Amino acid sequence: MKKFFVGLKKTKKTPVKSEVPTQQSPFLEESKQKETENRDFFSDPRMRDLSDIGEKKALGYLPLARIREAGYDVFQTSLLLKKKGLKILVIPAALPEEIYAYNPETKKFIHMADKKMYDVVPKGKFYSIQSGALVAYDIEAVDLFLQQNAKLIDDENQSETIDEHKWPMNAADFVEMLFRKTAQSKEMNNLIHTIYEEMPTVITSFKME
Repeated sequence: MKKFFVGLKKTKKTPVKSEVPTQQSPFLEESKQKETENRDFFSDPRMRDLSDIGEKKALGYLPLARIREAGYDVFQTSLLLKKKGLKILVIPAALPEEIYAYNPETKKFIHMADKKMYDVVPKGKFYSIQSGALVAYDIEAVDLFLQQNAKLIDDENQSETIDEHKWPMNAADFVEMLFRKTAQSKEMNNLIHTIYEEMPTVITSFKME
């Protein structure tokens, strides 16, 4: 018996290898997931009104509902666009008492709660886009459009008697005004359309007829 126990003591145990699989870092997995989402967003044709900004056009927007329906988070989408160097404006979904609708016959905005009419939606408010909207723009591109068309904008502003209702000459204020006011002349309307559709060139300007 003594020899048996002595033998046991001298026996060396073979180390058992762990069969638990090596797990990747959750931070690495999250990083890979974000890279995939980034590629998906910028290659998704449904998102072109935002993803083309800075390359093919200076300005664009999409309703918040459309972004969510496509499977994207609005906050993460904003971050993606900011990382691209774009500026962001979020137009929140309007409450019932905040809705402003445009009447093309009178060329005025109607505050639906009290039926009052406005030439320009009051500052801090916007004409209503269902569900709200995410607006993005290339600030340098928009500023260049404005510089190239300064005379056109000045002519458009001549008929405006209230200074704060005139079209601004800096990109941030101009983009905000686009969601509070409409163009009065064909040339101004063409300029706005072009900012939504193109990037500026050295000859992108519109003359008054």
